[in-house]
Amino acid sequence: MRKGLLLTTTFIIIAITTHAQISKGAVFLGGNINTTSNKQTYSGNTNEYKQQTINIAPSMGIATTNNQVWGFTINYGHTRTTNSNTPEDYTYNSYGGGVFYRRYVPLGKSFYLFGEANGGYGYSKQHQNFIPTNIDRTIRTDVVYLGAYPGITYAVRNNFHLEVGLNNLLRMEYSNQKTTNIEAGTGNTATNKNFSFNTNASSAGLLTIGFRFIVGK
Repeated sequence: MRKGLLLTTTFIIIAITTHAQISKGAVFLGGNINTTSNKQTYSGNTNEYKQQTINIAPSMGIATTNNQVWGFTINYGHTRTTNSNTPEDYTYNSYGGGVFYRRYVPLGKSFYLFGEANGGYGYSKQHQNFIPTNIDRTIRTDVVYLGAYPGITYAVRNNFHLEVGLNNLLRMEYSNQKTTNIEAGTGNTATNKNFSFNTNASSAGLLTIGFRFIVGK
């Protein structure tokens, strides 16, 4: 009986390990979606500040070796900010792209743990119009970044994966922001350069949800 149990356990382990592998040459098509929502109420008054953001990032990659994927991604983001005490409603769009490297570790049948490192460039342009003061403002921001985060993938089928990750758990970036204000036909420009290293461990937008179609696996 013990021998039979040992053989059965060994067979199950081999079957799980064999199934849970992303083969060299497999092509990944998919992407991630991330949303955040922030709300602040200031003490002593009824002023309420809201900001909502959505980011969409389609991607493509190829497994250069078993369980290792190199690829590229493009992204689009949209943010809307409102303030209950003023009539202004600010929106801006952002665009960007980059490359990534991902390593998968099989956890068992249909499940993987993965770690991803990525880097790229982002660009955004925001337009604001302050109605009471009649100031027209344009803000352009260029960002170069490096990031890393872990996640878990579930293979619904051999050719379709769902995943959830800790969005930008680690992120290092350099940004260059130019703000131009025009008031009564007179303009002025201010530049702000910043280098930062941070973690999103306590952010409201911690989780990113994605999917992957696998071709040629």
